Amino acid sequence: MKKLTTEQHAEMVELSKAAIKAARDGDINKAKELLELQRRINEAAEDVSVTPAMSMSEVKDAIAEQFNELKKQLMTPQGRKTEYSSSDAMIGKNNSIDRSFAHTMLITGKSTDAKVKELQILNDELYICSQLLGGKSGTKEIDEFVNPTLRYKVMQFRALSDELTRAMTTAAGSGNEWIPTAFSAEMIALMELQLRVAGLHDSFDMPTSPYTWPIQAGHARAYYSQASGSDDPTKLKASTPATGNVTFTAKKLHSRVVVDTEVTEDSIVPILPFIRTEFAYAMALAVEDAIINGDTSALGATLDVTDMYAATIDSQSPSKAWAGYRRIAAGIGGMSIDNAAAGGVTLQGNLRDIRATLGKYGSDMSQLAYITSVRGHSKMLKIAAYQGLDKVGPRAVLLNGQVGFLDNIPLVISPRVREDLNGSGVSGGASGATMTMAAIVYRPAFKIGRKRSLTVKSAENINTDQIDVVVTQRLDFQSIYGTSDTTVSVLVDI
Repeated sequence: MKKLTTEQHAEMVELSKAAIKAARDGDINKAKELLELQRRINEAAEDVSVTPAMSMSEVKDAIAEQFNELKKQLMTPQGRKTEYSSSDAMIGKNNSIDRSFAHTMLITGKSTDAKVKELQILNDELYICSQLLGGKSGTKEIDEFVNPTLRYKVMQFRALSDELTRAMTTAAGSGNEWIPTAFSAEMIALMELQLRVAGLHDSFDMPTSPYTWPIQAGHARAYYSQASGSDDPTKLKASTPATGNVTFTAKKLHSRVVVDTEVTEDSIVPILPFIRTEFAYAMALAVEDAIINGDTSALGATLDVTDMYAATIDSQSPSKAWAGYRRIAAGIGGMSIDNAAAGGVTLQGNLRDIRATLGKYGSDMSQLAYITSVRGHSKMLKIAAYQGLDKVGPRAVLLNGQVGFLDNIPLVISPRVREDLNGSGVSGGASGATMTMAAIVYRPAFKIGRKRSLTVKSAENINTDQIDVVVTQRLDFQSIYGTSDTTVSVLVDI
């Protein structure tokens, strides 16, 4: 009989969640160890001794004491009954569950192993293919693929998964049950590879939406303690930093593709790698656009009238998801600096001026980053303080999209920095607007909360004889610093 309380059961669930997270982070050994720990605690909790004379509260206390003691013992190598290797079963008694979990870890875990990456790419292509062909996802439907290339991909996927899971478990069986049901970690990595600006900031998994992140609006202070000259010394001076909260609310970004039902297996096969890349690229661009150009102001009062595709900004534009660099810079203290109106000061001087507006946050160059467009970069190449990567060499730790350094601060190019702005840094869709901008950001001030990674769904529309394929993800971007802190500044009219 199971004797775990509700609270203890919750702890066991947390062990499972920790194992899944470890697998997704690429630490398979840690995942296996956590699952083994969970199994052994669960088994040992069944051995708690109780007597009929004990009251219910005494029984609960005895179980809690035994549970905590077992957990403490088993958390150390010395307390484990046996040592276990990577070939041990991960959960224990049910081999099919063991192999299924191993398969899931292979698909969702980050890895540098060539075979694992191959498995993940096959997973993504078959997953996309099944959706494009009308939502095929079950074993039977995938087995019905008649195109020889697709059937080979299915066979290759299952054989490779079978090989890799066998190396992780002692379970018997075949891989006929393996079917792609979600995007892999490699697909997520492909999207993240396209992220330039988003990669500047830390991200975290949101347990709920909305999720409250506590912030500290100020810092503790230290004081000088004078020697006590009496029996009643002066109380040591204390400081109480101000605190607050930031709420992360997951926003859904999507990419929708419409495919005619006439599409066949033969026509899909050659373009599967292209579609996979396009989905990742489209979602990455949407995130970048929202971080740089996001503006939640009412339509018509926003910084931009049109988007970067010359389409009118509407309620479904990525820039409506949250406030980005430009809106934050324009809304807090009017931090934007006009390059042309700076009284003849050079571009280099103006870029240093926007750094100066950051105040105390502008002192740590390792935590800063300049962001601009291709056109902005071409202007900065003429600055004496600019260092290209060829001058820096292998000693530098480079950021994704980084092209050089300016005053030892990384310079990152993003395709989402606009080059159609007027002299005020606003895009109104007017012809002849050819200006760009540059921003400097204090990277720790912002975080990205992720509630759900890439997911694809499809549905056939009988009214149009088409298939709608929609890729979505849910996330949010917020500053975790106080509203009085200047953590991003913008130079316009470049």
